[in-house]
Amino acid sequence: MLLVETEGAYTLKQHYESLDVHVGQSYSLLVTATNQTDGISYYMVASSRFIPLELVGIGILFAILDFWGNPSIPMHPLLLPYDFLYFIEQARSIRLDLSVGAARPNPQGSYHYGNINVSRMLVLENNVALIDGKYRYTDEMFAKADEYLVERANEQQLPDDTPLDEILVDDPDAGLKIMISDE
Repeated sequence: MLLVETEGAYTLKQHYESLDVHVGQSYSLLVTATNQTDGISYYMVASSRFIPLELVGIGILFAILDFWGNPSIPMHPLLLPYDFLYFIEQARSIRLDLSVGAARPNPQGSYHYGNINVSRMLVLENNVALIDGKYRYTDEMFAKADEYLVERANEQQLPDDTPLDEILVDDPDAGLKIMISDE
């Protein structure tokens, strides 16, 4: 298969024997076969991963509309349920193709990122913590940004009109706290 589009954007052309999409991802894919199909149909497999109960659904993508037979090739064995490295490497291999003429906010070539003077860099990272015997993951660094910034300003005894960039720190580990919302 040749993956050409995902999430409404063109990707660098990569060939895949299988493509793994997880629950919660909103992929819209356009996939073409690498060669003429010659009437060969393909399997589409949906399976649960990362949960104790394994559920599998199998569908067949028919090569032509009036062909109702079984695919002429056997189905590949499913991947091991916890093959994290495979999933991570596949996700990393999908890259946007910025050389195609897709719609963008600025016309292609009109903005040169190499000419930007970097005066400051903030590193944002997600975290994990053990809370009440369960692992909790942050999906946004500042779930309650306003309260967090007010707390940081009070800790540093800064005046109320202090600019935002003076409250934030460059080291993501300095003073970060896990905030749980009751909402």
